[in-house]
Amino acid sequence: MKKEKWLFEISSETKLIDLNLKEVWQYRDLLMLFVKRDLITLYKQTILGPLWYLVQPLFTSVIFTLVFNNVAGIQTGGIPPFLFNLAGITTWNYFKECLTATSDTFKKNEQIFGKVYFPKIRKRQDYGLWLKILKIQKYAFGLPIVLAHYRDRSNSKSNNKLEMVRWNWNLYKNVENLSFITSIYLMIVWAYRGFKKYS
Repeated sequence: MKKEKWLFEISSETKLIDLNLKEVWQYRDLLMLFVKRDLITLYKQTILGPLWYLVQPLFTSVIFTLVFNNVAGIQTGGIPPFLFNLAGITTWNYFKECLTATSDTFKKNEQIFGKVYFPKIRKRQDYGLWLKILKIQKYAFGLPIVLAHYRDRSNSKSNNKLEMVRWNWNLYKNVENLSFITSIYLMIVWAYRGFKKYS
């Protein structure tokens, strides 16, 4: 019997350091979106912008050189004092920023990790949940993998398309509290995409 090969396999980590660069490359657009968002929010109202990352350690190194090496007379063992201080400050600032950014991840992104509850309806809870998530978060990304398989029964609600129309209308009109015109428009879009998908 031939062993089935999966596209993705979820397993526990086996290595101490597992970078998984293939997955980072696969989701590079999401990574770039987060980096761009952080850079824009960090430097939006500064005069120097990203140059501040270069200017700050240089000025700090100059002050350290004046205070510790010239005034206090601390020796650096033959290494130029300015470069010695610059190397130490750069390393410390990198460590500090990484630690702070990592520990603040959940606090800064609480709208992403917050609790989102399923709507209280009998059917279409998954669709209602996605609508709630999209109201909270600006972007959503789908995974190109199958997370679950299910069997389609002949008497299931999703198999009965007329019943699905009723449940979708209930979701748009009563749960999401959309106007009559908006609900009609969304029903037409939903029906069009359904016909396009199965034709």
